[in-house]
Amino acid sequence: MITAVLTNGLQYAIPNSDTDFFKNLAKRMGWTLCETDTKKPQEMEAMPVSWVDEFVGKWQDTRSTEQILQDIHGARTLNDDIAL
Repeated sequence: MITAVLTNGLQYAIPNSDTDFFKNLAKRMGWTLCETDTKKPQEMEAMPVSWVDEFVGKWQDTRSTEQILQDIHGARTLNDDIAL
């Protein structure tokens, strides 16, 4: 399987059966084909796979996981407590 990497870091896995199609499309569109086999495994892992990866490690909180869960559960209300 080949991975297409866009300039913004997004990656798409291309099945081997579609490789020729995408290579021809890239040639017609004037896209640049790059070999990524020369990259080190550490560099490949560092590249974001999806938009979600941009947020990894961004949450900062001094509370423990148990404290966060207690706060979430404590903030819940039962439906019968709500008066419309």
